[in-house]
Amino acid sequence: MNKQWRNGLMMVAAFTAGTSWWVGCGGDDAYVQPGGNGTTDSGTHLDATTGDATTGDGGTLTDAASDANTADAADAGDASDASALAISIPANAPYDTWTWIPVAGAVCADGSMTGMGVNPHQGSTTLTVYFEGGGACWNDDTCQGFLGNGGTPLASNLNGYNDAQFADGGAVSSYGLFQRTNNPLASENFVYIPYCTADIHAGSNDATYNSLSPDAGADGGSTFVIHHQGFTNAGLDLAVIKATFPTVSRLVVTGASAGGYGSFFNYERFHQAYPGVQSYLIDDSGPPLPIGAEYTAQDAKWHHFANVPADCPACTPADGGAFYNMYPYLTAQDPSFRGSLLETDHDEVISAFFESPTSGAYGPLVQGQENNLGCVSALGTVGTGPCDFTTDLQTVYTKLAAANVTGGGQLRAYIAHDVYHTALGDPTRYAAVAPFIASQLGLDGGVDGGWVDNVPTPF
Repeated sequence: MNKQWRNGLMMVAAFTAGTSWWVGCGGDDAYVQPGGNGTTDSGTHLDATTGDATTGDGGTLTDAASDANTADAADAGDASDASALAISIPANAPYDTWTWIPVAGAVCADGSMTGMGVNPHQGSTTLTVYFEGGGACWNDDTCQGFLGNGGTPLASNLNGYNDAQFADGGAVSSYGLFQRTNNPLASENFVYIPYCTADIHAGSNDATYNSLSPDAGADGGSTFVIHHQGFTNAGLDLAVIKATFPTVSRLVVTGASAGGYGSFFNYERFHQAYPGVQSYLIDDSGPPLPIGAEYTAQDAKWHHFANVPADCPACTPADGGAFYNMYPYLTAQDPSFRGSLLETDHDEVISAFFESPTSGAYGPLVQGQENNLGCVSALGTVGTGPCDFTTDLQTVYTKLAAANVTGGGQLRAYIAHDVYHTALGDPTRYAAVAPFIASQLGLDGGVDGGWVDNVPTPF
């Protein structure tokens, strides 16, 4: 099977808020079309190691499993697991259109198979990988829902996520991040990693929970299992991504909410899968707050402490450190690293998940503590009382700013004085942060030329 490369030069002018970004994508596509011999043999199956198709004229693709695995110290999520799998990629996935790719071995909370969406762009050599958000759960209450929350779990898609939920990209087509105009990332090859494991894309454990009612379990029994395999899935996804986009000139790893945390946890393994490529992290509303006790409770179910880089012992609470210590680790690892945190100083969702009304007291969430009182009012506006979340976010920002290396790795923050949660999806919010992102990518006149923190007082 021949590799089909699309040649040409595409210059995209995107204008928003008076700012112009000229994005040049020259040379060959980064995208390898599995049906590259010009056929439309949908359902062609590729071997993850050789790329050989069950139909077509033979040939090879990049050994994605080997290339994708360099960053993983933990067995969970090892992308080399994909070497024994048959990966199905739709042939000739069209440009500027979302196509669903099932990923063998990737599972949702209920054990059903999942996959990812791809949206290639003609002439593009750049790649943006987006981790979707949707809550989280780590105990009997959060995984089944508080009585005051109508019995709804605090994590999305626990019953699975496949092509039906993806609906040919209909669920994400309105996202500001994915627009092909008025966007500093307009000419990207996009990959969308859905969220259905309740573990911020960081878990590698199958956990057992107690049913709160006799019929709550999946089998009608007194217990049920959730497959917290988000980190494992990301490793399998990475193998397919590397086979589909074997060489790129720029990599952006991003996500929102639980997906923001997912981008934070998975960034380094993606970066190492593309050695020497200029890489960026954009974490939308996934701040690594200093709440070790809460993280320890989550780790008991997710086993995510084991999935941080093995050479960063200060990065986990289990080792007496904190997740925000990933900041100096990343800036020290790569002098060209450019990472950012997008947040609001009274984020109504993150404050509810991780902060209780009592100063200094943290979850797990219990009924009556669904909002961080004083942080967000009942009307969805900034509260007037003390806000534990804002105080902890200030700590995160201090750690982020201190991690900058002169002449080396750099981090910046965009923190709005507001209560909204996530910016990459909502078109209006995205328009506000787009100039900051353009600066981060060096599209406004040189690397770090106008890229500065955008934070309110007292940050």
